[in-house]
Amino acid sequence: MSKVWYCVNCGYEVGSRGRCHRCKQKLRPSPLRELAPGQEEDEVGYRLGDWEDSARGRLIESLMVSGIEHRFEDDELVVTADDLGLCHAANAGVFEGLRTGLVTAASLMVPCPWAREAAARYRGEDVGVHLTLNAEWDRYRWGPVTLSPSLLGGDGGFPRTVEDVWDHADLDEVRRECRAQIERAILWGFDVSHLDSHLGTLQHRPEFFDVYLDLAMEFALPIHVAGLPGEHRLGFPARALAAEAGAVFADHVLTLTGGATTRSVLVEH
Repeated sequence: MSKVWYCVNCGYEVGSRGRCHRCKQKLRPSPLRELAPGQEEDEVGYRLGDWEDSARGRLIESLMVSGIEHRFEDDELVVTADDLGLCHAANAGVFEGLRTGLVTAASLMVPCPWAREAAARYRGEDVGVHLTLNAEWDRYRWGPVTLSPSLLGGDGGFPRTVEDVWDHADLDEVRRECRAQIERAILWGFDVSHLDSHLGTLQHRPEFFDVYLDLAMEFALPIHVAGLPGEHRLGFPARALAAEAGAVFADHVLTLTGGATTRSVLVEH
């Protein structure tokens, strides 16, 4: 096996020592992992630069050690963090992740109490809008940014459950509310990079997905669409509909849930 080299700056795969073909940074090698007994040096992949200070480097190293081949010239790995604006801790954690390279994008919950503070921290990172129609916490509430009675729960905030939204929301009010959330993020200075949906409310029901897809096309933004395994549970061809409309979305989607780690999810898939 020939040596494999990676740029610590942009993750681009390089065929030999010298400079990265993409960012032209001069690079120096260090071993990816220790040699196994009897293993020759040329059988081990190499990395470039001081990866210990790079969260992105640690992720790529984890992929390589786990035996997962990822070629950056062919594919792009997007690691996104939802719920920016939810609270102060979410803002601090998400922006730290963005600025250290641990995640590559985030999405903002515009109606949440700490969304304006997130806007004040924003420095041009890839931030989309996490279109929000639910407020799932009992003691921490938020509601619509528009006058939308059908989107209110009993206490004046958004409904707690996805099913409640599906059962009672007026689709015209849903469209108006979601458009207002996108426009408010733009007004606050965000260069909105994509759209997704809090709790999947807009993604997992066909009539709500239509609104979601229409807004993506109206604002010319990529969207989060369920991966093939998830689509089988939806009961409608979300990916085919998005592709037919000309929307941009990821080829594959992996979701981290409670207790899961990035490495465990990647290895499983």
